[in-house]
Amino acid sequence: MAEAATQTVLDKISKELECPICFCRFKDPKMLNCQHSFCLKCLEKMVSRKKIKCPICRKETQVPDGGVQKLSPSLLLSSLVDKVNKEEQALRHASSTRATCESCEDGNEAVSRCLDCKQNFCEKCQEEHNRLRNTKDHRIIELDKSRFLPTDLTKTVAPKCRQHSDHDICLYCETCNILICWRCAATEHTPPDHKYTAISDVIKSIRKNVNDELQKFEKIKKQLSSNGDSIKQARNGLQKKLAQVRSAIAAKAEEEIAKIRNKAKLLTEKLDKIGEERDSEFEKALLYNHEQIERADQIATAVNDLMRRADDFELLARKTSVMRNLEFQKEIKCEPAKMDMAFIGVKCQDVVSGWALGEPLAMNNKGRLMFTNYEEKKLLCVDSKGNVHFSVTTYLNGKPAKPTGVLCDDDGSIYVAVHSGELNKNGVQHYHSDGAFISTVAQGLRNPIGMAFTPSGDVVYTNHSN
Repeated sequence: MAEAATQTVLDKISKELECPICFCRFKDPKMLNCQHSFCLKCLEKMVSRKKIKCPICRKETQVPDGGVQKLSPSLLLSSLVDKVNKEEQALRHASSTRATCESCEDGNEAVSRCLDCKQNFCEKCQEEHNRLRNTKDHRIIELDKSRFLPTDLTKTVAPKCRQHSDHDICLYCETCNILICWRCAATEHTPPDHKYTAISDVIKSIRKNVNDELQKFEKIKKQLSSNGDSIKQARNGLQKKLAQVRSAIAAKAEEEIAKIRNKAKLLTEKLDKIGEERDSEFEKALLYNHEQIERADQIATAVNDLMRRADDFELLARKTSVMRNLEFQKEIKCEPAKMDMAFIGVKCQDVVSGWALGEPLAMNNKGRLMFTNYEEKKLLCVDSKGNVHFSVTTYLNGKPAKPTGVLCDDDGSIYVAVHSGELNKNGVQHYHSDGAFISTVAQGLRNPIGMAFTPSGDVVYTNHSN
């Protein structure tokens, strides 16, 4: 009878020692902020964004920095589970007799137990129990010989009914979705208006449904994992393609820069050659004019000396030779300044596609080339290495205008003749050495083209007419 009593207590307390998630006896129970307890491993599977939502009351608990392991332990449950486990083990070792039927006095081995009658039955008594009208619907389970509880834990009992405090809860009303006792089933939850089921059957159904849902979760997790691998693979592919395209862009940029520098070098060499040829012409003109000046000085000096030293008779005697020498001034020819040779330009349709000398070009005080792009209405500054220092659009009266001439002053400032596309609506503009617009110095011109500085520093221009 003692073993039967301990089994009865075990039947009542076993549900209280089961985790509501896995429906197994608690293992390392942890308590949430809502005071509900669950197994450590069960809670680890429910962590989402460092939070756990209680499956019973749906309240959220923040997971500590150390993880679920750092949640408060449920000391009462841990202690109770340990005591039950120890007492069960002690009872199994101490019990050397087999469980016997508690319904008859034949001493037959018990094979089942009625959870409602709280008695063990042999096969014969179980058949009788199942035939009786009042007990045929009782919950019968196969007897587990290892399930015995010590008598000192009998104070832990099954939950009592709220309506009938002297009755244990044993049924679940599916209609009202609440737990009830047998008295509730007989008075307030009677069929056919109410449908109730034994708690053990409900638990089996719940466990089956939960397991089915968990399997779905596992399937979804596998799909997410597979999709995650595909996303990572695509992401890695993107990074590789980005690196390849960056390398291709850099290589193309270096190639184009090399082309520009090479063409700038060729243009500079051609410019230097033209400059040397024209400078040689200027040097020859200067030398010729210098020789003529020296000869004129010699004649003038000789004549002046004769006029100072000779008397009237000697002067008359040497009149013919003096006048002949003075006739030399008629032969002196002054080599004119070829101002057109002071101008040189560059024709630039595209820095990459090619340059050709021709469009207006000048050089500033830093040795940089200033040239205009007539079609694109641009003023550009390029050094000898082909590096563009600035490129600005030329305007007249707020509208883009075509540049037809460029000139650089000693201080680096720039003068540009601009054409609006209409006669008598053109002008000359002044720019800073960095390409910033300063002012319009002349406007209302017919068709300004070439420009130059006078010896006094004034700007002069040619006003071409068709």
